[in-house]
Amino acid sequence: MADEIDNERVEQIRKLLDAEGEAAVQHRFGEEELNSEEFRIAQRQRQQARARHQAAAEKRVREAEASEADRAAAVDREQARKEQATEQREAEATTAAQDRGQSSAGQQGRSGAQADRTDAQRGPDRARQAQERVAAVRRDLAEGDRHRHEKELAGSQGRGQGR
Repeated sequence: MADEIDNERVEQIRKLLDAEGEAAVQHRFGEEELNSEEFRIAQRQRQQARARHQAAAEKRVREAEASEADRAAAVDREQARKEQATEQREAEATTAAQDRGQSSAGQQGRSGAQADRTDAQRGPDRARQAQERVAAVRRDLAEGDRHRHEKELAGSQGRGQGR
């Protein structure tokens, strides 16, 4: 029966490792538990969970970057479309003014162009906001990694003092 793995104990050890670190496992179950098969399984499960978490986080960063790139491209396309439409309106207004001999049509075309330029200026703001979202995801990942490292370091120090 000594070869049988106690899955409940593995789960308890893994949760304790996640919450408080290796020193807490040693304190609760004793020094010999750190050499048990259950402890090794719990550590392996924890490492696999950490790897899955890291992969998911990296995927979120890639998706945020791709989304930001898609938004930036859409803003560029929209800006080009608006500029082309503005140029066309100005050309039509100029032609109409020349045909009628009216100069006010050219002034109206210029005010429309100013409104389009204001819309185009919003494009960089959207790109900046998307970049800020990507940076926030990266900061969250770094904070999580730092916190995990501190817990592991505390666990290692606790284990070293117990010997």
